[in-house]
Order: sequence, then C-alpha cells, then structure tokens
Amino acid sequence: MFFLKVKFFLFFLIQILFVSDISATMKEDFNKKKNMNQSCNLETAEFINEISIAGNYQYGVDKSPINYYEYYCVLKDGTILNFYKSKSGVFDSKQKFKIGNLYETKFVDGKRFEYSIENNNLIEYYCYGSPECNGEIQRKIIGKKFK
Repeated sequence: MFFLKVKFFLFFLIQILFVSDISATMKEDFNKKKNMNQSCNLETAEFINEISIAGNYQYGVDKSPINYYEYYCVLKDGTILNFYKSKSGVFDSKQKFKIGNLYETKFVDGKRFEYSIENNNLIEYYCYGSPECNGEIQRKIIGKKFK
C-alpha cells in the first residue's frame, strides 16, 4: 500500500512539474506568434515583391494570371515574416509565415538558407547541402524596400 501511495505521489508530482512547463511553453509560443502576426501588416511591412503566375495557376473565365504581392516584415529580433495580397483580393493570405531570421541559418529539405538586407533589398542565399554547401551558392532578391 505504501508503494502505491508513493507511485501516485510521484505521478502527480511529475504531472504538476512537467505538464505546467509544457502549458507555459505552449502559452508562450501562442502569445509570441500572436504578437508576431500583429506586428506584421501592410503598414509595417518593409519589403515587397510583385509576382505574376500564369499557366496552371490561372483563374477566372478569361484564365487571367494571378497577380499578387508578397510583403515582408523584419522584426527586431531578426525574424522575417511574409504574407500575400492579390490585386483582385482573391488570393490573400490570412496568416503570416515565418521564412527565416537574419541572424540564423535555416536548413530545410537538404537546403541551407541565410538572409540579409543589402542596398534596400531583402536577400536570400541558399545552397544544397547540410551543414556545408555542396556546389554553387545562389543569391536571390526576394523583396525590395518600398517605404
């Protein structure tokens, strides 16, 4: 009987210690994401990229291309968020997407990404390989300063 009480005590102790930490972490993550989404909007976005997609992505009776803008915000901690707004209003994103951070290297599907701001442009560098690049490093302007 004593061991059963000890087991229950340890079980509840673990639940209190670890579950409360998980809840706090989830709450902190939720609030952080909420704050990031609120701090990135049309008024605060610094970089823009205009995109026109034809072909399989056409819509409407006339099969006109989708024309939209990609907006980018760079937060104080270096986090880069983006969202989309179409000229017609048909293709608008309801959420913000974290694409990277100015101060961190990101690894996705065997590709390595780094970001920087150069001459009023938001630049994405990428290569294949992790953690070292295999082959040529690519440079792409993903947004131009518009404010």
